[in-house]
Amino acid sequence: MPLKIVGDQSANNIRINEKFAAETKGTVTLHGNGNTLVIETARASTNLNITLRGASHFEIRSNSHLPHLFVFLRDGSRVTIGESTVSAGHFNLYSHERATIEIGRGCMIAGGFRCMTSDMHSIVDVETGDRVNPPGDIIVGDRVWAGFDVTLFKGTNIGSGSVIGARSTVSGTFRENSMLLGFPARVVRRGVTWKQELIPMPEIVTMSSQNPD
Repeated sequence: MPLKIVGDQSANNIRINEKFAAETKGTVTLHGNGNTLVIETARASTNLNITLRGASHFEIRSNSHLPHLFVFLRDGSRVTIGESTVSAGHFNLYSHERATIEIGRGCMIAGGFRCMTSDMHSIVDVETGDRVNPPGDIIVGDRVWAGFDVTLFKGTNIGSGSVIGARSTVSGTFRENSMLLGFPARVVRRGVTWKQELIPMPEIVTMSSQNPD
């Protein structure tokens, strides 16, 4: 069944790769007008749900593959996913207020990935009545590897070539080629990068090969 689009396409800017549209299973829901949806990749999704409202913008560039994609954008939010970025499982992006999410080129993302640009509720100063928890952008550089069940919170900026360990929750700015791990994530090593292929180790010591005390 081809991709289903709900809403007034004539009032929105829609450009989708024909092969992607024909082979993807899922729904795009457009609320109002002035939304932009650009999908350049031909690599279809098997489970897609995208909701755009309030003149929001969502773009997937060429050769990216996101098989299980959930997106909710509103209030003029803007999301771009770079070329050749791939996901091995559920890939979830939420922007309930105007903000930007940028995922770089050549990233490798495991399942359970989440980006959230706001808290989705207000925290209010008791004395002034002012809200004190604004939204924030999320920026991920090129060739970032995110392990299973990683969450990126508002205001996160991850430098290119970095590695994020499984189940980490990330907030803050981290320079390129950092290894992040934890809840909340911290830098456990600098000056690293990654390769998809396994490079032979000169010597491997396993737990079973170690001498007992």
